[in-house]
Amino acid sequence: MRFQNVDVSKEKEIMEYAAKHKSIGWIVNTRGPWDLVFVIWAQTIPDFKEVVDEISYKYGNYFKEKYVSIATKVYHFKHNYIYDAKDYSELIVGGNKNIESYDETDLKILGLLAKDGRISTLAIAKKLDVTPNGIKYRMRKLRNKGIIQGYRPYIDLTKLGFQRFKVILLLKDLTQQKMMKLIEFLRCEPYVVYVTEAVGHSDLEFEIDVENSSQLHEFMNQIRVEFADTLKDYQTCMTYSEIGINYLPGEKHRFLNLNDNQGL
Repeated sequence: MRFQNVDVSKEKEIMEYAAKHKSIGWIVNTRGPWDLVFVIWAQTIPDFKEVVDEISYKYGNYFKEKYVSIATKVYHFKHNYIYDAKDYSELIVGGNKNIESYDETDLKILGLLAKDGRISTLAIAKKLDVTPNGIKYRMRKLRNKGIIQGYRPYIDLTKLGFQRFKVILLLKDLTQQKMMKLIEFLRCEPYVVYVTEAVGHSDLEFEIDVENSSQLHEFMNQIRVEFADTLKDYQTCMTYSEIGINYLPGEKHRFLNLNDNQGL
């Protein structure tokens, strides 16, 4: 969203409302064409529209403009630039049409892991009154089903001297081969940490950590040269502050405050 007629207190109110919403999984302040970005988890398009309508009815007068992008597949890459590595492995959220089975105990396990990725199986067993072996068995099944993709720490990039930017790409004359070539190009860039395949205004989005805007400018020039026959236009947003993140939608009080310094 891009705000209008919003003072500091109203902006804070909107962000606090989003942080408490059970369907919102990521909130970030940005500088650029947008002021606020958040992710809505939804099982169906009507579910998504219901959340958007709810927000619009409550705060629509404060939104000058809004832009919707449906993320179909999100690649999570390693922070190779931090430890000077060339590990191009990935974790992927989305991209799979299969809906796996799970029960309430599985959800409770996922809820504890989403809040603290370092919690032990023994601690989970005590909280849920299940044997440790039972927890291990369930977690193994959740991993085999691809529900648990992995565990990652949250890194305060500002303390390392980096700033995150989100880049929205508009593409032309697109083919599957060109799309995969662009994704592989981004994967091999050590400063790119997320790539999102999307439906909507953008065709592809990525997030990159840089030490200054000149570094971002140089990288975008590289893309413009390398993919001159594919790139039509692009927009960049500087991530000013991340308010929180939650990989488990559907329940309140599972929103991870990034100041908690917990694992994801």
